[in-house]
Amino acid sequence: MDSSTFFALDPDRDLEFRRPFSAVVKQSLSVTNLHSAPIAFKVKTTAPKQYCVRPNSGRVRPGQSVEVHVLLQAMREDPPPDFKCKDKFLVQCIPINNDVMGMLPDDAAPFLQDLWTTAENLKKSNPDAAARSFAMAERKLRVNYLPPLDANSQSPPQLNKSATLTTTNKPPSPVEEFHAAPLPRATFHTPQQTFKPDTDREVRDAKEQIKKLQATIEAYRSEVERLSSIRQRRSPDEKVSGTNAIPLSSATALAQNQVLPIQVVAILCIIAFLLGATFF
Repeated sequence: MDSSTFFALDPDRDLEFRRPFSAVVKQSLSVTNLHSAPIAFKVKTTAPKQYCVRPNSGRVRPGQSVEVHVLLQAMREDPPPDFKCKDKFLVQCIPINNDVMGMLPDDAAPFLQDLWTTAENLKKSNPDAAARSFAMAERKLRVNYLPPLDANSQSPPQLNKSATLTTTNKPPSPVEEFHAAPLPRATFHTPQQTFKPDTDREVRDAKEQIKKLQATIEAYRSEVERLSSIRQRRSPDEKVSGTNAIPLSSATALAQNQVLPIQVVAILCIIAFLLGATFF
């Protein structure tokens, strides 16, 4: 047995996803341990944002299998019929001992991390030695898109090499680990929830301005009452003489001062009414 045969995959070459892709499409992948010792596996992909893998890593006892679910995320629209998908998956396996196999996931995590690091470093520095020592084995899977089940059976169209999705116009990215995560949940925010903080702040500012205007109105009203009382105490035909008499120019200015605050009060009342009608 060589390093490439101490585990088996089903399917072993291609992962096929059937159209339409308007919803999540699921495919199953079985990882079987053909080794006499337990193994640990990882699943990686060239398109980590397009797929969700559950679980993307795990441990398998000798002679047993683990089923992995690969979820293709929903697309806004299906790719062209002649589109050739370039996405790939990589399944890696390393042998582990029975002690690590029997540990709880959290306890086994640091030991598995050390084993993976050692195996990957050996594979990079000496691939032949890694293969002979069963340090690591890996298999690649291609992704194929199948037509809908109700499509008429026709000969497959000629592939157009220029037909690519927007996300695959760039050269294939290097193989990287895919971190399994729950499917994203849609969140909806009503306009009231979205803009409520700004509206509250505007209302508070308006209230503060109204309070200031009301205080100004009260001040002008008090001033008008004071001037009116002064005018009533003085006789219209009071002689302009002596130090206590009010000069004619001062009386005229006093009358003008009485008219001006009333106009200001009227304008401020209108502004306060408009602000109250707008924000309350």
